[in-house]
Amino acid sequence: MNRQSATNSADQTEANDAFTHHVMRRIAPEILDSFSPQQRQAIHQALSEQSGRRHTIDVRISIPLFFARYYFVVLLGRDRRKAIRSREQDRRDHTNSVASLLFLLFLLLPLGLMLFMALYWTKVEMGIDIFPGLHLRDIIRPLFLD
Repeated sequence: MNRQSATNSADQTEANDAFTHHVMRRIAPEILDSFSPQQRQAIHQALSEQSGRRHTIDVRISIPLFFARYYFVVLLGRDRRKAIRSREQDRRDHTNSVASLLFLLFLLLPLGLMLFMALYWTKVEMGIDIFPGLHLRDIIRPLFLD
């Protein structure tokens, strides 16, 4: 089989599969031209295996409107992606814990500052002098005025 007929065969296979065609169309033409027929066939096979799984319920509806076309998809079936799902869940849990920590930091920092200021104001109003001759304004003023 010569190179041209092998390329046409791979192109024909891609054209029959809309998903593969869509993915291959998004690859830059100069890179796509550098693929051998075997590489194109391997890509097609990998993408076909991904999209070829059957679902118990597979409803795909396309709704054409005057100004746009919308689609609606419902898929239901057994989850066969346990290893992938586990890694994704671990990553999400890590992200959620970091986000929660940052949220608490930004929430508790202003609340702690307000509590400190309320207690300091109460101390000043009651006339309590914990460190004689040293006041908060004496510490803060040089930070902003220098």
